[in-house]
Amino acid sequence: VAAAFGVIGGGSGQQIEALATNATIAGGLDNTVHYGARLSTIGGGGNNTIRTNADYSTIAGGNGNLIETNADWATISGGFQNKIQTNSFNATIAGGANNSIGMNASTATIGGGMNNLIWTNADYATIAGGSGNEVRTNSFESTVSGGGQNTIEGFSGNSTLGGGKQNTIGTSSPYSTLGGGFANTINDGSDYATIPGGRQNVATNYAFASGYRAQATNTGAFVWSDSNGTTTASTNNNSVTMRASGGYRLLTGTTNVGVSLAANGTSWSTISDRDAKKNFAPVNGVNVLDKLSLVPVQSWNYKWEADGTVPHLGPIAQEFK
Repeated sequence: VAAAFGVIGGGSGQQIEALATNATIAGGLDNTVHYGARLSTIGGGGNNTIRTNADYSTIAGGNGNLIETNADWATISGGFQNKIQTNSFNATIAGGANNSIGMNASTATIGGGMNNLIWTNADYATIAGGSGNEVRTNSFESTVSGGGQNTIEGFSGNSTLGGGKQNTIGTSSPYSTLGGGFANTINDGSDYATIPGGRQNVATNYAFASGYRAQATNTGAFVWSDSNGTTTASTNNNSVTMRASGGYRLLTGTTNVGVSLAANGTSWSTISDRDAKKNFAPVNGVNVLDKLSLVPVQSWNYKWEADGTVPHLGPIAQEFK
């Protein structure tokens, strides 16, 4: 013990260097508190190190864990070969193995797991667990909750990746959300994009993609693609594209009232099942036809259409009723 008021409680091969005032090594094997790391603590374990001037830092135990220079108030709770790098003050690694918080990533947190990495300047970033997950440079306040091999690329601050595997939020895509699933991608430069899950979906600015192989690659587009494996892509901005190869039903009440579009159909059908109807009574067909003959059939344009636009042809709803 070279530091004033330093304490080594036991073990073997322990070292507290000069000016590491009030530092403590409680026990274990070959643990070191380096020069000037004041009021820092190693609780036990083996081959753990707190580097120069990392004041008030703590390694509770485990093996081969490292807090680098000037990482004040940093904490590694345990595990194996976890690292908090230079100037990442108030950063935390709760456990696991081979997890790392890069330089200047202040108040960043890795909850556990293995081979997870928060890169340089990713302040307040969080990886809760899992394996092989990354929050890259300058993606401050971003979160990967778990899963495996998921990545938030650089400059994508305030983004969230919930889990799954091999999902990516691209570079410069802040405020984007990817919930989970497999091999989904939010493109580079895609602010506020959303993929809730599914497989091999792609989204861009303000867009939403979900299902299997949905590609919302136009700004503000919404794309849903069903499970048959056919790529479903948007074609223009602020549009809705949906593939449902089994057909659609839109219900408007508490019973099966509404409209439907059959598989491979090209027009909507009203629900016309006899079992959905009551109060049947005969009508005079000739009288009905006489009334229909009086309904005007005209050409016309909507008020928002420019003069000279090709006109529509048909009766007016009020006259038909």
